[in-house]
Amino acid sequence: MNSAQKINIILSYSKVLVEESKKGAFISISRLPFSREDIKQALVETLQNLDSDARAETRKQIEVTYLYLAHFIPDEDAQELSAYWEGLENSDDETRLKKQYELQQSDVYMKKFQELSILVEKEREKLSVELELLNKTRELE
Repeated sequence: MNSAQKINIILSYSKVLVEESKKGAFISISRLPFSREDIKQALVETLQNLDSDARAETRKQIEVTYLYLAHFIPDEDAQELSAYWEGLENSDDETRLKKQYELQQSDVYMKKFQELSILVEKEREKLSVELELLNKTRELE
């Protein structure tokens, strides 16, 4: 993968993150502009190619962006959860809080939310281990 491709992949992915992060903790996988593997590869290669003078802040931001891949869930699950929140984007705070309270009382919603939260957390742990191995490998070089 050449530098221009990596930049395009990372910028496109970052744009989706910015757009979707306002909507909640889970993002439909179909929103990924490239395959999960292509995004992972672009981010890993970028981390590997950072010189030792690269600021820790830059490295940390790339790592956080990498971990956000865990929040992309199957489309069906994302659609199911978003259906509960539909129409609330432009609602006032009181309406949103009331809806949030109602959802917390819903066994079906909470079960699905917890199930997906566990899935995302497991994926984040897996990605964290990958990053840790990458950093250890880099230290040994």
